[in-house]
Amino acid sequence: MEVNNSVTGEIMATLPDFGFKKGWTYEAIISCFNIDTPHAAPFGIKLIDINRVQLEIYKGSNTLGGLLSTGEFIINFINSPIYFYESIYEGEKLSFTRAKNVKAPVIKDCTAYIEARVSGNEEKKESYIIDAEIISTTMKNAPVLFNRAEGLVIESLITATRVKYLPEGEAEKILKENYRVIKKVAPDSACVKTMEKLLSKCGTF
Repeated sequence: MEVNNSVTGEIMATLPDFGFKKGWTYEAIISCFNIDTPHAAPFGIKLIDINRVQLEIYKGSNTLGGLLSTGEFIINFINSPIYFYESIYEGEKLSFTRAKNVKAPVIKDCTAYIEARVSGNEEKKESYIIDAEIISTTMKNAPVLFNRAEGLVIESLITATRVKYLPEGEAEKILKENYRVIKKVAPDSACVKTMEKLLSKCGTF
């Protein structure tokens, strides 16, 4: 992994510029230093308000160790899912620059990023809920915000057309789980209402 200090083509931005919706969860790549080594991994980021975000990290994660030890990290938004794969399995392919306001690495190819500082954490049985203060937001290009709701609606519609080909009760199980996740990541959205109509038509709501 390469880290350098060159940062070009960036402008300061606000969360409304990103297109965030309060209470929604967006998929992004978190980067931080693990000791002095850049580390990156994908996580769901929930917007609490204009100044705070929240994420859940399971115990044993290298990301958790980095966040709790340094207290500072970057939320990288990248317009391609390929980088999510690389952050999990091919981290050596990622290049980094240094953040301006926190001690953390920024993925060089990200389209936008948030500099954040841990403000609190709550230990659960298998994970930690991390609360963080937003220090600054920067855009290189307009970010694509990945939210799981739209994809889960599509998967649910496909499942609904295959009910007779699935084991008994399997479709209902999938649809109800998808509905649960959609309500969590995109509350009060059109996706929630669409899922409710679909569940009603399938006799599971």
